[in-house]
Amino acid sequence: MSNVISSLSTTLSSAINSVQKEIVDTQKQLASGIKTLNSAEIGIVTRLSAQAAGYKSVTQNIAAGTNVINVAQTALSSISTILSQMKDIATQAANAGLTSGVGSDRAALDTTFVQLRSQVDSLITNAGVNGENVLTLAATSNLTIQTGITGLAP
Repeated sequence: MSNVISSLSTTLSSAINSVQKEIVDTQKQLASGIKTLNSAEIGIVTRLSAQAAGYKSVTQNIAAGTNVINVAQTALSSISTILSQMKDIATQAANAGLTSGVGSDRAALDTTFVQLRSQVDSLITNAGVNGENVLTLAATSNLTIQTGITGLAP
């Protein structure tokens, strides 16, 4: 997924640079008096300027979407690691050879397990971007990223 986003971002950046170069070249020609534009050319310059602005917005949207994905991926990876630790602790706690009661091995494992559970809860609660929790967002609504200049999300 991030390869597609990276590739799209590179393509859009290249297109933006190309359009901006054309605009700068035309502006230099106009400023120096080398060339005057007819109405068709003025329309083309206006359209290209609008497209360049649109591509810039798309690039920013893709960067924001990448950020959301990275936050979610990091949180989920951390949660996965903690859950693996919790599984190991549960397996150890099931050992019949452990002592029970206050200050026992089993009580220490239980305390560690509860702390890990608290870390998972914290990761879920704090996995956010711009005030939106990216882990609960997927459960309640769709995440849409505008990646085109036509006004329609793909």
